[in-house]
Amino acid sequence: LGRKFSIAILDTLYDEGKMRNKELKDELNPASDSLSDTLDILEQNGLIEEDAKNKVNVSYSLTNEGHVVVEKIREISKQIN
Repeated sequence: LGRKFSIAILDTLYDEGKMRNKELKDELNPASDSLSDTLDILEQNGLIEEDAKNKVNVSYSLTNEGHVVVEKIREISKQIN
């Protein structure tokens, strides 16, 4: 979760549901490599899952564990703000 866009990606997917890579880029405006690397790490850690119908049409969504993590982050954020 320490990567620059990790929490932003998780938070966005929590609110928006399934999103394509381009939609995440448009929403978050990260460097291209940064987004791809972070998506890979989040997927490897079981927080998001990739739905790839083909190489062009790849979308991402939160796993159940990803939903739990975002809810905990939001809960902590409420307590400190």
